[in-house]
Amino acid sequence: MSTLADQLKSLGLQSIERSSPDIRKATTKAGGRPPGSGDKPPSDEGMLFLKLPRFGTVAKLDEERGFGFISSGTREDVFFHFRGYPGRLPDGQKLPPVGSQVLFLTGSDPRRPHEPKKGAVSWAPVEIASASLGNAPTNQATTDALRRKRLGELPREALWGLFETGWYAKRWDGNAPAPIDLEDEVLGQVVCERLAEMSPTDLEAHQLSSRLAKSHCQFAASLSPGSPAARFARSRACWKCSSPRS
Repeated sequence: MSTLADQLKSLGLQSIERSSPDIRKATTKAGGRPPGSGDKPPSDEGMLFLKLPRFGTVAKLDEERGFGFISSGTREDVFFHFRGYPGRLPDGQKLPPVGSQVLFLTGSDPRRPHEPKKGAVSWAPVEIASASLGNAPTNQATTDALRRKRLGELPREALWGLFETGWYAKRWDGNAPAPIDLEDEVLGQVVCERLAEMSPTDLEAHQLSSRLAKSHCQFAASLSPGSPAARFARSRACWKCSSPRS
């Protein structure tokens, strides 16, 4: 039976043969511990930023019905609902005003399981999601760069937690099984890189095969042992995990 280590090897991401400690190569100027390796976990705001891969601008609103549409510049406008924000907006607002910049994650709605277009299943205003960063992203490119840097600094368990999607499965409770369609290309790249640093023993100890199998992220499904769905290409010194195409 194929293992995760076998799957990585077949994709050109052969894991190392020795156990590698979970430390990042970068260090502080004072010679301190690498970022992301300390005991203090990332802030709630910082983790929210890491969970939202796409950047867009609120284009339309129906405030009475509590929904609107986000323009991301390169695709069709994306539907979003006020319940997709895991918090409360200031001044009792349900939705940010038109023109506001937001970060979001796309997926499917259990109320419309056969709808081909994905909506924003989670979102947040940029200024709230990036409040702890010191500098907010201004477009998709800066969002990707900031997330890639922060994701690369996370300890393993914090990184693995980002592709554990029990919250998404709960939304589909009582309906059809939740689809494996959450899109996060940058998270997929960083996870692939981190997996390639680990030995087969490490991969087994972290129970990564079962954790990836339970995820609803497209890249995680592609990494499941025995899956023929993965396609990888070397791009800008990063491994790019792409979703299967029909």
